[in-house]
Amino acid sequence: MLVAPVSRASIFAGKVLGGCTDVMIQVIVLLIIGSFIVMPLQALVLLKVILLLFLISVAMVSLGLSIGANMTSPEGFMLVVNSPSGRFSFLRPRFSRSKIFLHGFQ
Repeated sequence: MLVAPVSRASIFAGKVLGGCTDVMIQVIVLLIIGSFIVMPLQALVLLKVILLLFLISVAMVSLGLSIGANMTSPEGFMLVVNSPSGRFSFLRPRFSRSKIFLHGFQ
């Protein structure tokens, strides 16, 4: 990468598209498994879901690469990446359906 005769922008774009390819393969496999188990999807809805997930994956991979490019150690990058995911766990439906959160402490 240091002596490659290509620009940094093309390297970044290649890493983003590579990460998005990985994400999209995983999403398509999960959608296929899900369609057999519980959720049959119409073609238009499936196309919209795949397009939305592609846009989200581009944004997330780009954000991760931008943060990772400025980090000096892998341990620091994992700390930065895992910090928000711990906060997002409280947004799961199991907490919102709880009687404590719906009706307060009684």
